[in-house]
Amino acid sequence: MKQGQQTSSKIHPGRTTRIPGYDLARGLAVFGMFLMNFKLVMQDPLAPAKGVWAGILLWCEGRFAVLFIILAGMGISLMTRRARENKNQALLRRNRTVLLRRAVFLWAAGLAYLPLWEADILHYYGIYMVLAALMVTWTKKQLFVSFMGLTCFFIPLFLVFDWGQGWDFTTLSYHDLFSPLGFFRHTFFNGFHPVFPWAGFLILGMIVGRMDLRDPKFRKRLFMASCLGLALCETLNALCPLFQEALPGLCLLSTLAFPPLPLFVISGSCSALGVIALSFEGARILPGAWTMPLAATGQMVLTHYFAHVVIG
Repeated sequence: MKQGQQTSSKIHPGRTTRIPGYDLARGLAVFGMFLMNFKLVMQDPLAPAKGVWAGILLWCEGRFAVLFIILAGMGISLMTRRARENKNQALLRRNRTVLLRRAVFLWAAGLAYLPLWEADILHYYGIYMVLAALMVTWTKKQLFVSFMGLTCFFIPLFLVFDWGQGWDFTTLSYHDLFSPLGFFRHTFFNGFHPVFPWAGFLILGMIVGRMDLRDPKFRKRLFMASCLGLALCETLNALCPLFQEALPGLCLLSTLAFPPLPLFVISGSCSALGVIALSFEGARILPGAWTMPLAATGQMVLTHYFAHVVIG
């Protein structure tokens, strides 16, 4: 049996076993994606819904995408763990090749999908994964500095350039999306999931993927830290209107996804990491009958992504 396992490892050096908590979190993200995208299509921009549920849905915008991207970053760290820990250069090259092939596929699939669904995220994933392929051997400190750099660099972009350029916010359509300049702007600055700062979520996921989420104590600390960070961000956001006239710059403290200012990045990261910690704990303590359907859903994300737009 050991010899067979070793042979399998040599044949499939990048293979990792399924992690129930990981799949469970992806399953939750799938249903969140359904909810938010159907809301995006079915709501009337000229007569937005009001009330508690409308406020909750507004707050949730972008957060399930954050969860998806962080989970993707975790998956990259899990896939490359053996090569990194053993400093196996040949295996690292193979891992990078796999990532770059995925990047090309997602980029091409996203571009083909874009005329049908302007809120597509796949072509963004293609760029994120190119960055990940370059960063797989970076230390956690280097990755964290990159995450903060992508987050903070959005501020001068937002202050210098017109973030609303190209948008018709009454219909949530982008006028010059298919022109070279418009596509570049949409991809890197003011699209649905622009590289600045959204690629930072993938990098954050790569950091979390190197940590031991199997440890209950670590999961508890991660969940508590996420709740504390989320509460702090939302408190700052709630206090903004009280001081808006005296300090106009406080508009930068918004936790909404549009535009993705730093407080949203922190708040969205905290909410996603809290869900991930709960998912890993839920997969451990709940019976399989409760978690298996969600976990199975999480294993078919790409299929659900295409189907919910094409069929839905």
